[in-house]
Order: sequence, then structure tokens, then C-alpha cells
Amino acid sequence: MRQLFLLIALVCTGFMSCVKSSTKSQLPIDGKWRMYGVIDNFSGPDIIKPASVTGDVDITFISATPTTGSFRGNTPTNQIFENAYTIGDNQSISIPALNMTKIAETDWGNWFVLGILGARVYSFSADGNLYIDTGRKTLVFVRL
Repeated sequence: MRQLFLLIALVCTGFMSCVKSSTKSQLPIDGKWRMYGVIDNFSGPDIIKPASVTGDVDITFISATPTTGSFRGNTPTNQIFENAYTIGDNQSISIPALNMTKIAETDWGNWFVLGILGARVYSFSADGNLYIDTGRKTLVFVRL
């Protein structure tokens, strides 16, 4: 009887170790981010949000798979609807379209709008800030 119990326990343990985990692993880019700077990659000074702009550029990335996901958020004057992104090798990122409302955008919002469609590569600073390189500019975000 004791041997039968041991055999059942071993079989159950074996089955449980083969069950797929239902939790989805998050990517480091997942979460809510606020843009706080724009870096000119070639010549100009860094741009920070003007004090006169009352709203923020906030985006939330949600991964669906290890290489795809979506993001949504807002600029100071507009709503950003759900948009797809794809991640490739070496932290490359592609954002093929930006669906959002289009009401008189602030200069701060325009830096995001004009830059994000050119997204090429993302990286993180030592203190956890997100950098999205768009070629000419780099958009800098802090995690919220």
C-alpha cells in the first residue's frame, strides 16, 4: 500500500511539472511611461517639457508576446488610441502607425508624435529610464 501511495505521488508530481504556466511574462518595456525629455542625437540641445504646457505625454506599453504588443496613452491635448508595436533583435522597435485624436497639439506633444513613428531602438538607462531612438532624436521616458 505504501508503495502504491509513493507511485501515485511521483506520477502526480510528474504531471504537475509538465503543466504550462498561465502567467504571461512581461517585457521590460511594459508599463506606464511619461516623456520628460527629447535629445537631439546630432547637434542640438536637449529639450525638456516647457513649464507652460499643463499636460503630459503618457504612454502604456502592454506586451502580447515576446515580440509584439500595443501601447496607448495621451499627449497634452490628444488621446492616443491602441497602436501596435513590434520588437526585434538587439532591442529594435517598430511602430508602424499612430492612431490618435488630432486637436491642436502642443509643441511638446508634437515632439512625441513626430518622433515615435521613427522609433528604431529602445534602451534603458542605469536608473531605469526608457530611451526610444528615432534616428535624429531620442525620446526619454520615466516609469510611472
